[in-house]
Amino acid sequence: MRDTVPQIPVDSLGAVEAVPYAPQHVEHFAALVDTAAVDTLAGSMPDSVPAGASLRAVVQAPVSAPMPRAGAQSPLGDSLAVGLLVGAVLFVLLSYRVGYKYFDNIFHNLFSTRRRENLFEDHTFNETSILAALITLMCVCEAFVAYAYTLMHAVVPAAAGPAMVIPAFIGVALVYYFIQLGGYFTLGYIFLDEVSRKLWLDGFKASQALLGLLLLPVVAVMVSMPQFQVTAFWLAVALFFLVRIAFISKGLRIFFDDFSSCLPFILYLCAVEIAPVVLFVRIVRLLCGFF
Repeated sequence: MRDTVPQIPVDSLGAVEAVPYAPQHVEHFAALVDTAAVDTLAGSMPDSVPAGASLRAVVQAPVSAPMPRAGAQSPLGDSLAVGLLVGAVLFVLLSYRVGYKYFDNIFHNLFSTRRRENLFEDHTFNETSILAALITLMCVCEAFVAYAYTLMHAVVPAAAGPAMVIPAFIGVALVYYFIQLGGYFTLGYIFLDEVSRKLWLDGFKASQALLGLLLLPVVAVMVSMPQFQVTAFWLAVALFFLVRIAFISKGLRIFFDDFSSCLPFILYLCAVEIAPVVLFVRIVRLLCGFF
């Protein structure tokens, strides 16, 4: 395209008028914008723009945004938290050699209400070691699930890492287990005979041991794949209630003799099964406030 040729003014006699050169500098255009243009457009300006305001664009330095708060740490990046989980697994593996027969009886202890044992069933081994290992694994897994709950609801400050929170939750889970065990023993001592009390306590121990084994793969997924943390958490909650329902069904078969046993059993559910779970969740939330 051709460049546009400026029109040169010509007078009536055909002589070219001489136009004096005016330097078109930046200061010249700035003065025009600040004076003439403002005066011309003053009548059409909106009320929100002052008449003497400059129309030049003003570039301001961006205001630095506040730094985001660091979220709570993942337990996978904490050596103590991972060490506790690995140590619990190793405890189970080392105890398996002397207590492997307990795994054959774990479902029997959870569901059976038979008062006379089968002669072919072996109950002569010492189950203390393997049961202690499985209960330890259950407490560690519950602590990881409780820590995932705090991550989901942001109730733990960033300064309180897994090395501080998870051991505290393990202690709470262990105390909760012994409180339940003591409560069941007391109720069994008051309302049951020795055989029924042993059946009931064996069912509770088996339910907690089985819960630790079921929670282990869920916690492994929760720790290694944080994108599935919410799904794994609700799966852990579902497993907790399924195992609890299995234990309650055994208690129902032990306690329930006739229709008159309904009211005491409902009171037992409210006082022993539902209230402690609600109290445990409440204690976890209160404990988070101390970190």
